[in-house]
Amino acid sequence: MIRDKKAFTLVELLAVIVVLAIVMALTVVSITNVLTDTRRTAFSAEAGNLIGAARELLEGAESILNENVSALAPNCDITPKRETVYLTLASLTNATISKSPYGNKYTVGTASTVAATAPPSDKKTSYIKITTASDCSKWTYSIFLYDGVYAVGTPDAPVEFSEIDADKVKVYNAG
Repeated sequence: MIRDKKAFTLVELLAVIVVLAIVMALTVVSITNVLTDTRRTAFSAEAGNLIGAARELLEGAESILNENVSALAPNCDITPKRETVYLTLASLTNATISKSPYGNKYTVGTASTVAATAPPSDKKTSYIKITTASDCSKWTYSIFLYDGVYAVGTPDAPVEFSEIDADKVKVYNAG
């Protein structure tokens, strides 16, 4: 007597389930990696955007920083002369500062530290460092951007604008 085989065996069903589980595991890992890379890229792009906002501020610095723009240009026949100025994110009145791609709020500081001559002392406040060349020909922008967990740069070593990329986004422990 010949039996009609109309159903799958238990071994065949288990084999299909195992294959689907492997494909699912690989997919989850791939999607997680893509999301991580996307967040890191967005975080570094936000750092670049904030530096762009600082540049815009300097174009109208007389009213926004409550100082003469010449304060940022040493050795240029103007006084007072400074070579480096630090801006907290709170001073970027022309920038919309939202949550980081990780869902955390950036540490913005206070407006009282708008144009300081030293970086914030608490090691948690995000800031932009603006340095001028001795002949006033070039301004260099660096940033420490911190959201409570992740950061671009460190308080002691902000990342220069030309070096900002997703690889600079790291977990930072402010202590």
